[in-house]
Amino acid sequence: MTHPGDSPETHGSDETQTGAHADGPGAVNPVERTDLSAQDKAQRNKRNLAIAFGLVAFVVLIFSITVMRLASNISAGG
Repeated sequence: MTHPGDSPETHGSDETQTGAHADGPGAVNPVERTDLSAQDKAQRNKRNLAIAFGLVAFVVLIFSITVMRLASNISAGG
């Protein structure tokens, strides 16, 4: 596959085609990892616990509403 601006000399038959240039829009750049401090890790853990608590609370709320609606429908004979 050739891209606009590529010359035929750059795409020989022995090259493998990946579909993306190293500096093109589809290029995959490795993410630089940085070590987190103990304070950063503690803040991340607190944030993760808050998100987990919020998700559990949401699931319990939806389950409770569903049970109440089912119970009211059953008692109404429907």
